[in-house]
Amino acid sequence: MAGRQLHCLSALRLAKEVVPGHYADGGGLYMQIADSGARSWVFRFRLDGRVREMGLGPLSRVSLGEARKLATGYRDMVRDLTNG
Repeated sequence: MAGRQLHCLSALRLAKEVVPGHYADGGGLYMQIADSGARSWVFRFRLDGRVREMGLGPLSRVSLGEARKLATGYRDMVRDLTNG
């Protein structure tokens, strides 16, 4: 069985998107564009049956590669919490 695709976003797509919303990179990592146009990274996960979001920082300070590394670490931590 194939897993979900990771790394769907590219630097070019990050620059092109302007409509407010969430844009998935995979594995719970999203680029969020606020109504004000501010762009940031969020990690979405499910814990105790509830969907939660954790901010990872603005795009101006956190690169796509850094956001992916952070999301991987948090994804592992959530998996340990839910399997423990």
